[in-house]
Parts: sequence; structure tokens; C-alpha cells
Amino acid sequence: MFGFHFTAETLRDGSPIPPTGEWLLYRGPVVMCEHGLHASPRPFNAFLYAPGCLLHYVELDDVSLQLESTVGGLLDKAVSSRRRILATIDARKLLWYFIYRCFGRSKYADKKGVAKRYVQQFFSAGEQVELFAAPALPADLGTEHRSYVRVAQSFWMALSLALCAAEVQKWKHETAKFFDEMAKEEFELQANYSL
Repeated sequence: MFGFHFTAETLRDGSPIPPTGEWLLYRGPVVMCEHGLHASPRPFNAFLYAPGCLLHYVELDDVSLQLESTVGGLLDKAVSSRRRILATIDARKLLWYFIYRCFGRSKYADKKGVAKRYVQQFFSAGEQVELFAAPALPADLGTEHRSYVRVAQSFWMALSLALCAAEVQKWKHETAKFFDEMAKEEFELQANYSL
């Protein structure tokens, strides 16, 4: 199975990220969401579990379990005892545009102001001005990967909760498609890798 997996600067257990093409082996019982080497079929699915901003296109071998999403019954993630990285990108730019898109949607759909409160909590006044203005990257993307991905995840969840039930499914589908398309473009630009 081929899929996507986010990491921070190291793996969750603190060990270094293996070089591209090298098989990483997990020795021990494989348990979904607890033990083993995970991946998701789409970048957006992987984003929902991301601990950091490095997005890897990976191959899983010997897939043990697969978990279906509660939305549409599609494959959400899989776990295996073997995984190798085929390509890696720094996803901070992708996450910035994703936050911008969510924020743009929130200005029209978030009647309770939940998403706006998240922006005020997580972004400086200068960054808020940039979000209001145009989808341009901030001058300095910063070095803290975890904060970027946490803000994007929190903001997406807040907006999902703020939308009425009828809009949520459509919004999730549109958002996932946008995220996946942007990730594909970033793999071609940053890693010279076509998905």
C-alpha cells in the first residue's frame, strides 16, 4: 500500500527519520493507533494525525490492519510492521494556505465566531492581518513544526464544529480535496516527485 505519513523532526518515539528508500521495521505486536508503522491513503487523512510538518509519501508492506473513516466508509489509515519513505516535503507552506482557506471560509460561515477566536488565540496581530489580506506566506515561516500543524488542525476542527450539519459534509469533502491537490503540487515542486 502507498500512502502518506506526517512526522516532526523525529519519529514519535524520538528516533531519527530513516533515509529515503530505507525500510523501517517495527518489531512487536501491531495495534492500530498504538503500535506499528502507520500511513493514510490521502494527505488530508494523514494531516488529522500529524505531530509535525514533514509530510512523507510512503510504502507500507505487510499491512496488518486498516481503519475506515466514519465519513463515507473510506480507508482512513493502515498499520504495518514495515514502512519506507519514498519522498518528503516540508508541509508548512501547505498548512499556511490551508489555514488561509479555512479562515476565508470562516468569515462567511462561522456565525458563532469560533474560528475567529482560534485565529486570535494562535496568531499574532501581524499574522492576522496577513490572513485577512491575501494568501501570501508570512515572511518567516518559523522553525517550530509542531505549532504550525496544531494550529491548522485546531482551526479546521473549530470551523467544522461551527458549520451547520448540512454544510459539514460538503465542507469536509471540499477541504480534503483542496489539501490533497496542494500536497501533490508540493511533492512535485519540493521533491521532484509525481504522485
